[in-house]
Parts: sequence; structure tokens; C-alpha cells
Amino acid sequence: MAKETIPVASSTEAVGQFWGAVKKICNDLVTLDVVTITGSIDLTLAKGNSVEALLTELTSQKAKAKVVASSNHQIDFDAVVFVKESPTPQELELIKLHMETVKSAQEMRSKAIETVGNIVGKLIP
Repeated sequence: MAKETIPVASSTEAVGQFWGAVKKICNDLVTLDVVTITGSIDLTLAKGNSVEALLTELTSQKAKAKVVASSNHQIDFDAVVFVKESPTPQELELIKLHMETVKSAQEMRSKAIETVGNIVGKLIP
């Protein structure tokens, strides 16, 4: 069986695409944003449940929503956290859920950074 070779142009392009993907992943890992929203949505989708249809309906003023908590965490540990003033008991539960979500997302981000580092470390002598 003959061994298949990749043309140099394709190989160079593949390497460029790989490093482009690594750069995109790293850019995505630099910040972590979590926003917890509460409210009501009066929504009926005519055809399917596509994300595009949902976003179109939500932006057409059929939703009443308010932010209960918002967090922005940078890779260098800078953070901005917003929590609604004088939350109701139900909103306090949402804030607790928000903080649990932030913790979980931070753990996933740490694992993703570790994975990317391991992959890159194996590729660079």
C-alpha cells in the first residue's frame, strides 16, 4: 500500500489553520463572562426551534428580562461582578446559581487552558 503524502502547500495551510484555531481558543479563554437574567418570555416559534428563530423572536420585544447578576473575569484575575440591588428571595436563589455557574465555568476554563498547553507543549520542541 502506497503512503499518501500531503502537498507542501496543503501542509503549510493546515499548519496555519491549526495555529489560527489555537489562537482563537486562547482568545476565548482570556475572558469569562456569565450573565444571569430573569423575566418572562412570551414566545411561539412557527417553524422548528432553531437558535436563529429564537433570537429573532427575542429581539422583537416579546421578552421582559432583567439582569440579576453579571460577572466578567479576566485571565489575570481581574474581575467585575454586578449583583442586583435589594434582590428578592427568588433572585437570591438565582444569584447563588450564578455564582455556582461562574465556579463551574472557571474550572472548565482551567482544564481547557491545561489541555491547550499540553497540546502546544508537545508540538514545540
